Amino acid sequence: MGVLETLHLGPENSVHNTRPCTHRILRDRNRTSTGQSGKLARTLTENMILDSVDRVRQFLQHSQIDAIVKVLPPESARTSALAAKTLGCTVAEIAKTIGFVYPSNEQLNPVLVVLSGARRVSPNKLSAHLNIPEAKLHKMSAEEVKTYTGYSIGGVPPFPHYPNVHVSADQSLFDFSDLWAAAGSNNTVMKIKPDVLTRNLKMPVVEVSE
Repeated sequence: MGVLETLHLGPENSVHNTRPCTHRILRDRNRTSTGQSGKLARTLTENMILDSVDRVRQFLQHSQIDAIVKVLPPESARTSALAAKTLGCTVAEIAKTIGFVYPSNEQLNPVLVVLSGARRVSPNKLSAHLNIPEAKLHKMSAEEVKTYTGYSIGGVPPFPHYPNVHVSADQSLFDFSDLWAAAGSNNTVMKIKPDVLTRNLKMPVVEVSE
């Protein structure tokens, strides 16, 4: 079975159908990046109460980001390899978002790293980047992922996230012209340009994968 639904979220105010449906939605030109305060930050906060997939879609609609959102049959998204086959890409072109937490100032700090699906986060490199002992860093459990991000494992997107969650883009993403990433659920994905993460969302670029 192929893709169940395709939504093209872009800046043009027009609608045309592909398979089985495609919508181009007008962006609000007054929005800024997630790294900035103001109107978009308020929109981001409001989106947290939405369903996880709607949260991502509404963020895309109210930003300057072009994205193609696809809903895959659940059986086609059980593994990265199956998803890649359905999407016609390699596993490396599927961006994954991995969460860690570490204690500082008597609180736990959530950190997310977006990286190529063919790579893994090196705790040694990440702890060095954060300037903390590796022993203080631990990978988020499924419960922690849900608590800190609002998403379930397998559906964590690169954005949007709560203001207290620090998100970085690994250098491994920039080997590709396009990326597929989770869009709020384990069978909903979005196609974006990697420079969206740095240009639009002001994510810092790190080299913490291996």
